[in-house]
Amino acid sequence: MADIKKVIILIVEGETEKSALSLVIKHIFNDNNIKFIVIGGDITSDYDSNEENILNRVIDKIQIDMNRYMIEMADIVRVIHIVDTDGTFIPKENAIIGDSYGIEYSDEFMSCGSLSKMLDRNVLKSSLIKKLISTKSIMEYNNDSSIMKVPYTVYYFSRNMEHVLHNISENLTKQEKISLSDEFHSLYKSKPQDFIEYISKSEFAVDKSYEESWEFIMIGLNSLKRYSNINLIIKK
Repeated sequence: MADIKKVIILIVEGETEKSALSLVIKHIFNDNNIKFIVIGGDITSDYDSNEENILNRVIDKIQIDMNRYMIEMADIVRVIHIVDTDGTFIPKENAIIGDSYGIEYSDEFMSCGSLSKMLDRNVLKSSLIKKLISTKSIMEYNNDSSIMKVPYTVYYFSRNMEHVLHNISENLTKQEKISLSDEFHSLYKSKPQDFIEYISKSEFAVDKSYEESWEFIMIGLNSLKRYSNINLIIKK
């Protein structure tokens, strides 16, 4: 890592998000002095997470890759975290009992065989996301007697990446998600300007300030509908 001057950490939920987004975002931040480290894992839906430990769990994930790539804290210029909303902010009356043990989604409601399980998940996930939104810096380090902070911002796909990028509402198998991810990767990997146009000008793009985009997705059923604020990554 001696030849790397700056590092941007990109945290996504899984391998399909990593495959679809990492290369094209690297092209957008086209700078030989910037390295992207992409970390997978949805800790906002993990029942081992809570408001007290969520930031430390994010930091732990970052530090694993810091050790792997021998990155110093001072090398990191920014941490970008992308999460799925999964309908987590909807009113309770729009969460209903369904036939499936897993959670199923539509633009108007979400359903699950266990209503209490689904509602508990929504309460947990929404509280964790709100904690992350309120976090402006994720780590601190000393630099010539000054305290330096690593900026942190979190963005969303609503209700998930496949819903936003491909306008597919139904639940998909793992293989179907991989195929869509590979397709998106192939389409945009060498066309960053086309990606910027798509992600910024499409009807799903929430063209508001960072704080306003999060206020928007928490209103009514918006966290079930097809929206994303990752266009703000490009603006920022």
